[in-house]
Amino acid sequence: MMNHRLLRQYVLDYFAEETLILKNATFIGLGPKVWQVLGQLTKEGAIDPARVMNGVLHASPENTYRIDYLTGDRNQPLPWRINPVAYDHGRRTFRQSHL
Repeated sequence: MMNHRLLRQYVLDYFAEETLILKNATFIGLGPKVWQVLGQLTKEGAIDPARVMNGVLHASPENTYRIDYLTGDRNQPLPWRINPVAYDHGRRTFRQSHL
């Protein structure tokens, strides 16, 4: 999003402004693309880093194993087609700062 001119402008003009209105909100980045946006907004001072929770992978109904893996409740390995590097990083990041 931050590399596309139109999307970046939308994030800066609208989303960043909305974060100022939502003074008590916690922003949960669901996936690396959103982590990048929230990271940029914290660098620019638009969002207090204490209000950002990164490290969570997007969990759609077809991918419920992501939440199980993140929280440590999964006894089985990730599906064969999944590269576990992003999951391991997300799990470490989430657990170190939020559990």
